[in-house]
Amino acid sequence: MILPGNKTDLLRKVLDVKEACRVSVASRAAMCRVYNLWIETGRSSGQRALVNKLYGHIDRLAAHLFSPTELRFVLDFEAHYPAETLEQGETTARVLTREWERKDIDILFAAAVPVALSYGAAILKQMWGHSGLEARTIMPWQFGVYREDVNNIEDQEALCESGMMTLEEVWRRISHLPNADKLYARIISHARKDAGETMAGSFFHNVLSTSILNTSLADARAQPGGIVQLSGDGSGATAPGPEFKIDLIPFHELYVKDDAKGDYTTVLLIEPDILVSPFFKRENMFAPGTQPFSLVQPNYVPGYFWGRSEIIEQRRALRAVLLLHHRTP
Repeated sequence: MILPGNKTDLLRKVLDVKEACRVSVASRAAMCRVYNLWIETGRSSGQRALVNKLYGHIDRLAAHLFSPTELRFVLDFEAHYPAETLEQGETTARVLTREWERKDIDILFAAAVPVALSYGAAILKQMWGHSGLEARTIMPWQFGVYREDVNNIEDQEALCESGMMTLEEVWRRISHLPNADKLYARIISHARKDAGETMAGSFFHNVLSTSILNTSLADARAQPGGIVQLSGDGSGATAPGPEFKIDLIPFHELYVKDDAKGDYTTVLLIEPDILVSPFFKRENMFAPGTQPFSLVQPNYVPGYFWGRSEIIEQRRALRAVLLLHHRTP
């Protein structure tokens, strides 16, 4: 992908790429809401079933797929090297394993597995922080790719993470830039204290809502496109979600393959159209030649990046069992 050098053209290009990456966010978030109801309650109506085996199935299958206690990194070599080099490789593998253990990255990866089983995919993001390597799990409705018919995340022209920042985080990102005070004033004019509640008029209205919704499957298509219920209702059908009473800023962080530099370029866009980076020069904020996102996906589907939810497989199997029982004399 060729990124324009002019600031105005660059902003226009970034906005187009962001929209291309997020084209299916609303529909995917709506489906995730339905999957969550099935898992938490066992029914599409939101009322708890007397016996719900879906949650237990997801939890048990995730434990079989990955266990943090069995995590071990190994560095292998295709060519023959001196014994000293092989010993260095063994030491590096031990250090990497211990680093994952110290930073609880193994636990985060384990937590991403049931998310991926439930919704088809999850994203693990690794970044460099003040204490070294850090990681966190990104939900599938917070992430977008340039082409959903390409399975390999490394083959994507652009990757887009969407989320919220506090004002303190925003200032740390822009404090080194010229005219940072003016830029900060422009950014805080778009801050919202109700970001976790309604986010009316914002792109995040399609992702998060802590208001109580009608979550029956029959009326799911009549609901706003991508609302995901995070708060519990009176029956306790779903677990409560986060609540905010601070100023939050919607942002998009993109990693774009920049043909001009032969590497990824990190782009930080703050809603609605404030381009924070690249400012002076185009850089890869993670590591040369790679990007920080890893796809966690137990149920691979050729030609579809987001995979298949385990819930679909279980409901299909249950339907087959009920049909067989109905036909059996």
